[in-house]
Amino acid sequence: MALTVVKFVTYAQDYRMMGNYHYMLNIIFFIYFFIPYKRVTLKCSVVSFYLGAGVLKLNYEWLGAVSLEPRTWLSPYLPHSLLIAMCVYVVILELGVSWFLLSKNYFICAGALTQFILFHLFSWHIVGFYYPTVMFCLLTIFPLSFIFDPPDEMKKTSDNRILSRLFTLQLPPPTYLVLGVFTIAQLIPVLNGGDSSLTSEGRMLALNMFDSRSMCISKFTVKTGGHSTDVTPQFNFGIILHCDPIVHYDFAKWLCRYLKNSPSPAGDIDVFLQSKRTSDKEYQTIIDVTDFCAKNIRYSVWGWNDWIKK
Repeated sequence: MALTVVKFVTYAQDYRMMGNYHYMLNIIFFIYFFIPYKRVTLKCSVVSFYLGAGVLKLNYEWLGAVSLEPRTWLSPYLPHSLLIAMCVYVVILELGVSWFLLSKNYFICAGALTQFILFHLFSWHIVGFYYPTVMFCLLTIFPLSFIFDPPDEMKKTSDNRILSRLFTLQLPPPTYLVLGVFTIAQLIPVLNGGDSSLTSEGRMLALNMFDSRSMCISKFTVKTGGHSTDVTPQFNFGIILHCDPIVHYDFAKWLCRYLKNSPSPAGDIDVFLQSKRTSDKEYQTIIDVTDFCAKNIRYSVWGWNDWIKK
């Protein structure tokens, strides 16, 4: 627990560490430390991670292989239709096959588990080593539940109904509570309005892996002494962060501090950002703020930001 606290404090200091791997691990650690009926709650939570990731992929950008094609070395060697089939298979895997991880039948669970292991092995060259490694560790809860003393909900039952014999249908209240809170957290980006993959609102509270491959055009204009200067930087961040409004907000705040402490005449800045998904035809305006410093704009990680256009 002490090590987890150290890790969380480190993680919380830098937005660039925001990612599914930390988000999921924090949930798993919380369940392990504080929630009763740990075994069944952990298993259901891992399945809920896959369900959430599958829902994020229900868009043309993923189903049309727009997100996958530039990231895999197989693209030059496979027809586009096969890449599309691979992307569709991943959605079926996460939204359908993931349920079989909860099966009481060892062979059914092992069959589903094998598919996820192969999926994460393939994803290694696309997303890097860390995410698959985390998932391999989380998936061990399923074989360990069979190897060590199985909990009551996995033992044979006299119930003749097929679903009751194959799956754990009756869950303890703490498990429902954890799953309910997790589901509500996934709804926060939707409730904020707009495309959360472009506005970034609520993303820290929800899954965001492969939600989009964004493209953006930004401009920072410094106005001092009647002159305007373009100081737009090149943001060398990952695909999830490089168009994130919080990155542009933070740079703008840094410019405001610089101008405030500068010996030159007092000035201000204009901030402009247009973004789109790779599959979109047109850019949409996300930020268009003049005199950014004078307005003393604040960023809310938890909710609505009225200066971010939906």
